[in-house]
Amino acid sequence: MSAAPDPVAAVAQINDELADLAARLTRVSAQVADLADALPQSSLDTAAPVASVPLSPPAAAQPAPVRPVPPKNRIATAPSAGIPQLQYATGAAHAAPPVFTPPPFRPVPAPAPAPSRLTAASAGGQLGKVLAFAGVAITLIGVVLLLVLAAQAGLLAAEVRVAGGTLLAAALVGAGVLVGRSPAKRSAAAALVATGIAAALFCVLAATNLYHWLPTIAALVLAGAIAAVGFLLAARWDSQPLGLAVGTGLALLAPFLSQGADLTLLVFLLVYAAAALAVQIGRDWTALFAVNTVATVVPLLLLLSRGIELPTAQFVIGAAVTFALAAGSAVILLRSTGAPVAVALISLLPLFPILGGDLVLDRAPAALLLVGISAALLVLTLAGAAPIRTTVGARTVWLTGAAVAALGAAAVFGGADWLPLGLLGGALALGLVSCFGSDLVASYRVLGTVALCAGLLSIFPRAVMALTDADWLDAPHRTLVFTASLLALAAVTTLGWSWFHQASGSAATTIACVGGLIALALINVVCVASAALVTGGSDAGFRSGHLSATVIFAVAGGAGLMWARRLRGTNRALAMTSGLLVLATAVGKLFLFDLSALDGIFRVLAFIVVGLVLLGLGVAYAQSLEDEAADSRPSSYEDPPTGPIPVVHIPVSVTPQKHR
Repeated sequence: MSAAPDPVAAVAQINDELADLAARLTRVSAQVADLADALPQSSLDTAAPVASVPLSPPAAAQPAPVRPVPPKNRIATAPSAGIPQLQYATGAAHAAPPVFTPPPFRPVPAPAPAPSRLTAASAGGQLGKVLAFAGVAITLIGVVLLLVLAAQAGLLAAEVRVAGGTLLAAALVGAGVLVGRSPAKRSAAAALVATGIAAALFCVLAATNLYHWLPTIAALVLAGAIAAVGFLLAARWDSQPLGLAVGTGLALLAPFLSQGADLTLLVFLLVYAAAALAVQIGRDWTALFAVNTVATVVPLLLLLSRGIELPTAQFVIGAAVTFALAAGSAVILLRSTGAPVAVALISLLPLFPILGGDLVLDRAPAALLLVGISAALLVLTLAGAAPIRTTVGARTVWLTGAAVAALGAAAVFGGADWLPLGLLGGALALGLVSCFGSDLVASYRVLGTVALCAGLLSIFPRAVMALTDADWLDAPHRTLVFTASLLALAAVTTLGWSWFHQASGSAATTIACVGGLIALALINVVCVASAALVTGGSDAGFRSGHLSATVIFAVAGGAGLMWARRLRGTNRALAMTSGLLVLATAVGKLFLFDLSALDGIFRVLAFIVVGLVLLGLGVAYAQSLEDEAADSRPSSYEDPPTGPIPVVHIPVSVTPQKHR
């Protein structure tokens, strides 16, 4: 058994620990006092008072002796000097206890109610814009009532009405200029100026068409000068809405000033668009560019819709200048715009009335105009990489416009029969270009594929006629079918090659199979159309063409199956499926069509050739299956090697064992 602990030693140990704790508390109290002396007095005054507990000075180094007590009694010792004593206010000789003062009560404010939608709209400025728009509309209606209805009622003299409207317009513009001195009020100032300029334009319209005081040229010049004031203020305030208001009002008003669509209106709007370009340079004002371009296109559309016969040179020059202004403005604005694709699309707006130029022009001038526009757009496409430095998207838009213009030229020059040739020729050209490396390779492929599909759909009815009966088509249409099928076959080959090289794996095999099937269908058309064209649509030529197509189908199907032998996995399945499909088509054509349509030597040759192809494929695939079986045979069934058996020397070390 272990000896009982000595009570005296235990009490001494406890006394030492208490003395150490008292010394630590004293040091902490001294550090707090030093920190309080270092803080400014103002922060101490504002801080809440904290109750403090004074401690007695530390005890001496040597603890007081303790008398031993009997083990059965509790240890009752007097407080020694080494133990810190808590001093409480129990008598007059002791200090008063600290008083805890709570911080002053500060009521928490209630949360503010959420603002209503109307209040939020007012704070955001939407309410002001709505009120300004309503004010503009109502004011302009009042000006119209002053100029028109008052004249019908005979309330005021004509001079008074026009002068009153002019004074109101001047007052609105002047008020807008005064309000616009503060940048925070520019939106309201722009509304005032726009209303005043619109009112002034209405006064010019009334003085020209209602009272006939001004000739057309003078009215257009005066309207342009009024619009110039608005554009100058829009440029100074950097306010596109003001420019839009002025441009829209002028574009809508100009046809009424000129009393219809004529070359005078076209020239005026072209001059206006060229002058308005100055305030757009360096700014991203795509909407204003769209308004100005539409304003120049509207006169051309009106001329086409009315079928007005104009001198060829005037319309061609006007249309060419309209397109040149739109394209040139786009090139300038592309440096500052954030929407290059939108700017490029807007620049193609003049192309729409030009496509219908054959309504007022002869075929040759209309086609030449479209060819020139197509060439200009192609130059912009190629120059967009280096001098212009625009995006691929904008260049793709111009490339599409060039293709559409070239197609329109082919349709205008040759009529509807030339449309398939234009589509397929464009597809071939785009396919050839896509085979060369460029940042527009994807655009070339996509546009070429779209043109190819459209061309195949356009030639499909005539191709079916050529395949079913040689007498259905005359010589020009046989020539058209033959030429179109050759172009389509070349386009399928080039585009398929381009798509095949950018794909990989099963996608490349799929492209090769689909392209091969389309090419075989076109080869059938080429064979029949060429034979009919050479023989003048005779039955012998028709039968020989179908015989050639059947033989080509059988050979192509066999080639596809032989190609499938070299592939593995999904690629092999795709190639084998395509080859079997072509062979099935050849056999079906042999029994369903050639057996009744062909006679004599043509029928015999067709059956012999197809039979030989199938027989050769059977032998080849039987050999390939035997080779694959030999390659996949397990190693345990391999034939024993011939010749002398090699002797393998295995070193063996023998360790003699000791016998007991």
